[in-house]
Amino acid sequence: MALPLANGPARGSVRLERVAAHEVARTYLADEAELSKPLAHVFDAAAAAVPDDPFVISSVRPEEAYTFRQFADEAQAIARGLIARGVEPGDRVALWCPNRPRWCVAYAAVLYAGGVIVPLDAELAPQHLGAVLADAGAELIFVAGAGFEAARSALDESVAVLCLDEVGDAPWSSHSGPRDTALPVLRGGETPAAVLYTSGTTGTPKGVVLTHRNLLAEIRGLQVAAYICSGDVLLMMLPLHHLLAQLGSFVLAAAFQAKVIDVEARDGNDILAAMREHGVTVLLAVPLLLHLIHDRMGRKIAAQPRIARAVAAALMRSNGALRRLRINAGPLLFKEAHRAFGPALRLIVSGGSALDPRAERDLYRLGFTVLQAYGLTETCGAATVTEPGDASVGSVGYPVAGVGVRIDDPDDEGIGEVLLQGAIVSPGYYGMPDATAELIRGDWLYTGDLGRLDRRGRLWITGRSKDVIVLGSGKNVYPVEVENHYGTAAHVKEICVISHQREHGPDRTEKLHAVVVPDWDKLSESGITSVRVQIHYELENLSLELPAWQRVLTFELRREPLPRTPTRKVRRFQVASEARGPDGDAEEAPPDDDPQAAARLESPIGAALRGLIEDRVGQVKVLRAASSLELDLGLDSLNRMELLLALEQRLGVSIADEEAERLTTVNDLLLLLEEKSAGTSAGSAGASSWQLLIEDADDTDLPEWVIRDQPWFIRLAAALMIGLLNVLTRSYFRVRVDGREHLPERGPFLICPNHESFLDAPVLMAALPGLVREQTFALGEADHMSKWWGRILCQVFRVVPTNANRALRTSMRAAAAALKRGKILIVFPEGSRSPDGTLKELKQGSAILACELGLPIIPVGIEGAFESWPRGKMWPRPGAMRVRFGPALPPGDQAADASVAYQAVTADLEGRLRQLDAEITAPRP
Repeated sequence: MALPLANGPARGSVRLERVAAHEVARTYLADEAELSKPLAHVFDAAAAAVPDDPFVISSVRPEEAYTFRQFADEAQAIARGLIARGVEPGDRVALWCPNRPRWCVAYAAVLYAGGVIVPLDAELAPQHLGAVLADAGAELIFVAGAGFEAARSALDESVAVLCLDEVGDAPWSSHSGPRDTALPVLRGGETPAAVLYTSGTTGTPKGVVLTHRNLLAEIRGLQVAAYICSGDVLLMMLPLHHLLAQLGSFVLAAAFQAKVIDVEARDGNDILAAMREHGVTVLLAVPLLLHLIHDRMGRKIAAQPRIARAVAAALMRSNGALRRLRINAGPLLFKEAHRAFGPALRLIVSGGSALDPRAERDLYRLGFTVLQAYGLTETCGAATVTEPGDASVGSVGYPVAGVGVRIDDPDDEGIGEVLLQGAIVSPGYYGMPDATAELIRGDWLYTGDLGRLDRRGRLWITGRSKDVIVLGSGKNVYPVEVENHYGTAAHVKEICVISHQREHGPDRTEKLHAVVVPDWDKLSESGITSVRVQIHYELENLSLELPAWQRVLTFELRREPLPRTPTRKVRRFQVASEARGPDGDAEEAPPDDDPQAAARLESPIGAALRGLIEDRVGQVKVLRAASSLELDLGLDSLNRMELLLALEQRLGVSIADEEAERLTTVNDLLLLLEEKSAGTSAGSAGASSWQLLIEDADDTDLPEWVIRDQPWFIRLAAALMIGLLNVLTRSYFRVRVDGREHLPERGPFLICPNHESFLDAPVLMAALPGLVREQTFALGEADHMSKWWGRILCQVFRVVPTNANRALRTSMRAAAAALKRGKILIVFPEGSRSPDGTLKELKQGSAILACELGLPIIPVGIEGAFESWPRGKMWPRPGAMRVRFGPALPPGDQAADASVAYQAVTADLEGRLRQLDAEITAPRP
């Protein structure tokens, strides 16, 4: 289907309401004679139109500053020198050096000489230069700086190496070269202009041939869109060997007669500073930069008080709604955010890989205009671009003028492989006819990307066709969609979803497995040391929002960032090859580079630590000072605390909770132990570590209100709340209670229910007999009770505020102290709410308390709470709930080995809870 456009903007002037379901195209009234010209014509036209306007200037090298006329003159002078050295039309000339204005001049010079430019990654290892140049057939290479000696050493004498730093002195320059050398009559059209080498996500390098017609068609298509115009200021910061940077940094700028600023940016702060200093109007960026900026903004908002965060969120949502009405109040409402980018910025263009939908949505709501471009090197860059102000987060927009898009063999959801057509499509790969035949079939380029077209003709990319995961159920899963969903987790920095088959067990079908790079800085700021537990909890919560077949079932943590291509796409195959999978061993710690750390591990303290670690996790294959206590050694919060307690006992030291929070590696622990053990005598090795901690617990570990009588107004509030709870549980939730006869009249003892919902604790308190309830306490997260009203609610509902994730010692001492006072303690042995209503693996905390204090456990089965208020829902629904108290579980055998006793009681308790669940759900006779 073709939609003719007159000269002018391609967006807004044509509505695409009746476009075919799986194909859309845009054409424009282009002059074929224009597309037949050589690409160098762009630089000549700009030099003729605005000769004295600044074109490329550098904040790093002031001597490399060019007006449009100076740029064209120097490029032509160097071209004459190349011709004098024997460069003929069609010869390949490589360019291997970091960004600088003279890089652009050399690029244009090759075109003026009739050659074919071969830009190479400046970070390409010198030993690989020869193979790439041989593949491209290049016998001449431009280099700069230290690259000259590196290239000269790596290449044989058949390749001429020219240094850009000596452009004023070299015999082929304008100063001493043959100034009367005539430039050739340049050919355009289907003549090759460039060969770009790209590794892609599979790691196989290919030389993509781009013709003059390809590049001019891309320029013309974006000119029709009229997003960049004369007078704009752009940054040259992306690596110029990549097409996105070549076109966006200086070729398009010449076509639009815009100014380019060369900056040396190490991070996002440098880029923002350059934008403010130079008045940048259009920012061309890869998603990684926008993700970093978005993350920084998010951290600033998160650091504000709760009311300020709520106001900011409300203002962002309001501005998002206003923008749908073409009203943008963002610069007024969020002045600080806009000031960071500079007052002149009007447009951000993201390309190279997918932009995180969260970043796109938030930047839109903050009032920034962000366009997302989609395309390949094989299509000269952008094949589609979003429209300014389009609120459809995740779309990559409409085809640029002259491009056709088709979805091949769409499924029931309209998803299939994205095919592209038009003058921007490359003729193929240099010297690779088989790969070219696979890429281009008939008039269409097969992108390998999966996507769909909506009814308005916008393209949505859902993943790579070769990345589709086919599950054992036959369902197709597109990993990018799943990653975007799980990537919203608060402490997940990067995530890659792959398929994995278990090596053991009856079910060997494909399952979804995630490789997660945690946000270590954010975890540290939050004081979270149980990283695996936290990530597991966040992934579980997000799983509830997906259909069962799209849920990640196993995950592993990765220390290093995910491997990516130069355009920031995840190398999925490399991740899969490096992944351990659900049956794999823990990732091995990196070697110890610090000899002092390695020696510390061999010290007497290190030997004691090694023995205690192996007592808890078994024989360690490789123990290094750099080993992570969690990732490498697999110490959960209980094992970690048990280790610290044993070290205290063995070495006669004391480790505070706040000190324990900062320990992440074996070396961290060794340094602390060395500091603590100086001048102390060794402790005893008699009683178990938990026994000593629990014996030491006393009233000082409890809030004062637990010890003394509560004020009358607290007792009155508690009575009223319990009365209200009784009404709600009987009417709204229709709770039925069985087995109260199993409850002793007085404490101490533990009550251990399964944990389905936030409703569990209040429903359980309402189900207890009055005398038992008055003696009953529970442990609760201190973070939820830090405000004055939270502290009052603690007293009303008899909750002792603790933080098991950050301060397990404090939690265990508080629990032990309450039980020692004859109280009854509610402990949820699963540790957190179940994501699906089924019983999770139990922690050993309740078993430790029961064994060390010789107390019985009352197991409790709760049914129906998950259906009424599952994780992820804002408000409970009415329903039918049942609470069943089971017979008391006797204390563990205190004569047995402590760890064996803990495991036995935990296993017994799990069996009892499963039995209660079966009894509750069994059909009534």
